[in-house]
This record gives sequence, C-alpha cells and structure tokens, in this order.
Amino acid sequence: MSKAFRFHQHGGPEVLRFEDVEVGAPGAGQVRIRNVAVAVNYRDVLMRRGVHAVKSLPSGIGLECAGVIDAVGPDVSGFSVGDRVACAGMPEGSYAEVRIVPAARVIAKHEALRAISRAALSPVIAGAGFALARPRTAFVMFAVVWSALVALLVGLALARREAAARRAAFGATFLVVLSLTLAAGLFGADPEPPGASRSQLGQVGGGVAAPRIARRPSGGDEPSVERYDVELQGLAGVPLAPGAARVRPTFHSGLLGYEVASDLADGILTAEGFTVTDPKLTAAVGIAGGDRIVAINGYPPAGGAFASFLLMQRDPDRNTLTVHLDRRGIRMERVIVVR
Repeated sequence: MSKAFRFHQHGGPEVLRFEDVEVGAPGAGQVRIRNVAVAVNYRDVLMRRGVHAVKSLPSGIGLECAGVIDAVGPDVSGFSVGDRVACAGMPEGSYAEVRIVPAARVIAKHEALRAISRAALSPVIAGAGFALARPRTAFVMFAVVWSALVALLVGLALARREAAARRAAFGATFLVVLSLTLAAGLFGADPEPPGASRSQLGQVGGGVAAPRIARRPSGGDEPSVERYDVELQGLAGVPLAPGAARVRPTFHSGLLGYEVASDLADGILTAEGFTVTDPKLTAAVGIAGGDRIVAINGYPPAGGAFASFLLMQRDPDRNTLTVHLDRRGIRMERVIVVR
C-alpha cells in the first residue's frame, strides 16, 4: 500500500485527496519508482480543473518525477533495482510515493546529465577548440565582434542625430576600437624564443638527463602492486611545469573532459580519472594504454601529480608516488620512489 494524490471530481485544490492506493508489481516492460521529487506544472492545474481531459475518475495527477527504482518487471533491460532515474510522460500519477511507469519513458540520472551537458557545453567546447587550434584567427574574430559591439553602442547613443552622422560615428568607432584591440594583441604577445621547446622533457639528451627507472622485486602477497625506483638529476627534468602539456576540451564516454598531450603520457582527463591513450614514459613504470589513473597519493589525478611534486620540492623525504590504476575493472597500484 502506498500514498498518492488523486481527485474524484474536477475543481479547485480542495478536490485533491491524499489517499491509500494499491500499486502492485510492475508488469512486462515496466519499472516501479519510489519517488524522491516530483514536478509541479500548470498542466496539472488544468487537468484538475477539467480543462484537459483525463481518462477516468478518480485520476492520478502529475507527469514528471525522479527517484529510485525498487522493482523491475519482465522484459526490461538496462535498469536494475537501486538505479537513480527520472521519468517524464504518461500515465498520470507522479504525485505519489510509488509509481509504475513504462521503462521506455525512464531516463537514468547520469544519461540525463550527459545529455544536458552535451547540449549546453558543445558550443563552448567548439569555440574553445577553435581558439586553441587557430588562436590568431580566433583573436581577429574576437576583435572584429568586440569593435562592432562598441561601435553599435556608440551608434545607439547617437540615435537622435542624422543618419549620416550615425554612420560616420559607427565607422570611425569601429576602426579605432579594432585598431587598438589588434595593437594590444600584437604588443602583448610573448613569442617563444627561436629554438625554445614547449616541453622540458623534450630537452632530454640535450641538457636534461633522462630518468633511470628500475623495478623492485615484489612479494607474492601483493601481485597487483608494482614498485619502481626512479632516479632523476633534480626535478627540473620532470615534465609537469606549465606549458609542458597541450590541453584541449573534449567529450569522453559522455563526460566533459580534457585531452592532454605531453612527453610524460597522453590521455583524457575526466571526473572519473585520467585514461591513458599513449603511455610514453609512464610505460616504464607499468602503465599501459587504456589504463585509468584514479588517484595519485590519494589526490584526484588532475592535481595529484602536481601536488606531490610540489611537496617533494619542499620536503625531499616525501619522495614516494602511489598511483592507483583501474585496468579493465582490475585495481592496481604503482609505487614510485623518486631519488
């Protein structure tokens, strides 16, 4: 037995009754949701008043809800008990503690968030990607749009003047602002010196010593843990400084993330971790393509490596990196001692 709002006749809010209803088990192609939140729409008011027709009286009310699946009917795939979901659509009856709905109308919570993220962030990501790929073109486009906007504001401020005066003011303002913006961009640019490298590790063999890596023997009691000694001639050769990596926004497995390319490793960084696409130097410490780095010294991978190396520079005794990996569902550790 469950509780639900229903109405037995059309009218004002007073016709709503909070009464016991028998819900039962879901049928074929259905799931039962224990509601956590429901949406209140003006359509519900129109249904209660009789402006929108209902199938029969007494009738449930409400279409949208969010909650947790507590039962799954036959012939349902992709959902299981405990899933957090949302539902929008017929039949009416979301104003209830428990509701049975067709599985086809149910959206898993993470899928809904991914769909919203794609729709909202795709233009931003496309613009950012264009700016990273063609920064000069993007700057010129920005300068033109900015100058046109300022000129338009000047034209609106002179709305009471003659048309010829407004056009002259618009053109003059546009040219002046565009010239100043382009000049500021040119004088503010900081070009790299000839022959400079974007990556500190790119100098390996040309002044910065490559790290020497040796694997330690591991005991049989921890087969998923591998230990390595990494000998560096100072931390100057570690490619973790700003500018050592090239980053651009992307989507990966439905999540907003960043595609990272560096001499240390290439991969995609999301809220779930850093998925390695090309291990490069990290292959020497047992990291392979497809591995997902979940944490470094207990920190998320986005800042774990930077935080750990900063602590090493302050305190040489903190010279151990513990990297937690997920390799196709198998948890592993790489313990790296920097000497």
